[in-house]
Amino acid sequence: MLIKLDRSDREEFERILGICEMNADMLRRYAAYLNSCPRIIDSELAERLKKECGVSSREAFCALLSAVLGLDSEESEEDEMLERLYIRPAVKMLDPEEFTKDPYYQRIRIPSVKKGAWELKYESFAPYEGLVYDDLLVKGHYEIPRIGFFEEEFIFPAVLENGREWMMITPNEINTMKAPLEKMKGRIVTFGLGMGYFAYMASLKQEVTEVTVVEKDPSVIELFKEFILPQFERADKIRLICCDAFEYARDSMENEAFDCAFTDIWHDASDGLELYVKMKKIEEKNPHTRFEYWVETTILSTLRHMVLEQLEIAEEGSDASGCISGLDKVLEMLEDSYLKELAKDLKKI
Repeated sequence: MLIKLDRSDREEFERILGICEMNADMLRRYAAYLNSCPRIIDSELAERLKKECGVSSREAFCALLSAVLGLDSEESEEDEMLERLYIRPAVKMLDPEEFTKDPYYQRIRIPSVKKGAWELKYESFAPYEGLVYDDLLVKGHYEIPRIGFFEEEFIFPAVLENGREWMMITPNEINTMKAPLEKMKGRIVTFGLGMGYFAYMASLKQEVTEVTVVEKDPSVIELFKEFILPQFERADKIRLICCDAFEYARDSMENEAFDCAFTDIWHDASDGLELYVKMKKIEEKNPHTRFEYWVETTILSTLRHMVLEQLEIAEEGSDASGCISGLDKVLEMLEDSYLKELAKDLKKI
């Protein structure tokens, strides 16, 4: 996709591309750390650094994380810049009470039980173990993963499929569902059940009259109905449907007159874009339903990178026909509102 820019706009576009490359580089570093060695920073390392340097727990974690991500801020100005932009704003020491006071934590008790490929159990974060605690922080063109840690062990409920964690009621789940939950009212449908966190929290809202949960795996529904649903204060609001999310959304949803819909059928943002796009296309068939999506900011970031990769500056003096003209149009294409519409028709890229 060719874009026609004057010299000053070219310089700004190149700057944006440079930031995009830094975003991608830092995201790769964070992903490698979180996937392969999230417990490499531990209490012993942190306490030693705190004692030797007289710093706080958060400052110690930031310094250790910077080293784990391969940065040397004392020797390299570039690394100091990356630490300042992508680590210091990202890191937060988490307060366990902020999450254990959550209504789901207060009310619901998870047994250790298996059914088919699925298992309910409690797991934990070790002290100083790195974890994602919220959706991406977007500041201008910078995209910053939010990394948190607890000073003490933090125990949380989880559901596993064939030994792989599928859903966990962690700070990330709780924080990333706050905004969609605030928008729920009337009759709502949620795609994906997990341990019923979203359904539970939505059912507590006075403005919500009914929660339809669409889940394709009967074993997940059986676990939920037997061990979790009976603990709901407003179980009477819950309606369970065993069906594929896309099949239901395509064939049955428009006859239900839902006020709101929430989609959470991906493991995380890394596998979410394809499923997000698939549901966005169906969204158009239900114009009177408000659609919300889990970790949408992070998914839109992936789409934004795809758009930038397709943009190419036209040679000076070349025919401008068929070109996108001006930086303002390019910036508009990077906005969330444009990307949400683009997701409905990716052939535009």
